[in-house]
Amino acid sequence: FTAQEIIYCSEVAEAKMMIFEEGFLDRIREVQPHLPAIKHYICIGKNTPKDMEDFDQMMGKSSSKPVEIPLDDNEGCSLYFTSGTTGKPKPILLTNKNIECAAITNNHNWNIKHNDNFLLLQPLYHAGGGMMWVGCVIVGAPAVLIKGMIKPMDVVHVVQNESITILFMVVPWALDILGHYDRGELTTEQYGLKSCRLLSLGGQPVPPAV
Repeated sequence: FTAQEIIYCSEVAEAKMMIFEEGFLDRIREVQPHLPAIKHYICIGKNTPKDMEDFDQMMGKSSSKPVEIPLDDNEGCSLYFTSGTTGKPKPILLTNKNIECAAITNNHNWNIKHNDNFLLLQPLYHAGGGMMWVGCVIVGAPAVLIKGMIKPMDVVHVVQNESITILFMVVPWALDILGHYDRGELTTEQYGLKSCRLLSLGGQPVPPAV
């Protein structure tokens, strides 16, 4: 999103808090004067500005006990925005029931268990990855996120080192990874990826060769 789109989305959402990664600090500084309603900026990273809150410190001081707040099925839970390719990003409000149904459906489709480990490659603002992730959340299964630009080698290393059991990616990413194996840049002896029990591909039809 551009600075103007961040301002627009924040105003539509009536946001009071913004959580961001430190790599976006310059962009946040640009929009900060235009968002007086946001009172708390929470930075994820090692160099949190003094006028902002550190995410790790905040989590360290927080209780792990569930928050006992009654929820209504029809209350808004999550506000997603379209990509804005044909105009301004359009807000889409998902209710608690929407998220619950997505979690149950995806958990059932993938037969996700508590001891699974999901590699989330999609951005958190992307509904595809987020809706897959909640299927893990409802059974307490962990997920791993890769920061920054993702390369095929990054995916392979993380699957191997973190014992990933479920991997969801679009077809071009899978083709990139297979290309590394075909060219001998990766070998099954080094990276057998034996922990991965499920690979789900989406975004387009899967070529028979894949």
